[in-house]
Amino acid sequence: MDITVSTKYQIVIPKAVRKQLGIKPGQKLRIDSVVGKQVTLSAPLTTEEYLDKYADSLKGTVWQKSGMDATEWIRKMRDED
Repeated sequence: MDITVSTKYQIVIPKAVRKQLGIKPGQKLRIDSVVGKQVTLSAPLTTEEYLDKYADSLKGTVWQKSGMDATEWIRKMRDED
């Protein structure tokens, strides 16, 4: 399926694709990757999906290894400077 880029570099997502993906006016999309001349789009993560994806991403941080909470650790680092 070919589409045309306008003079303002805009594209129109064909109706069949919009319908299949449930895309609504004003909805934001995210560019996931660009490989060669191929672009992959997706809907941005919902708040719940974002939290699920990044939950526990701060486990094993420097302040946790030192037995402190983040605020306490930052104050200690500032005092050392």
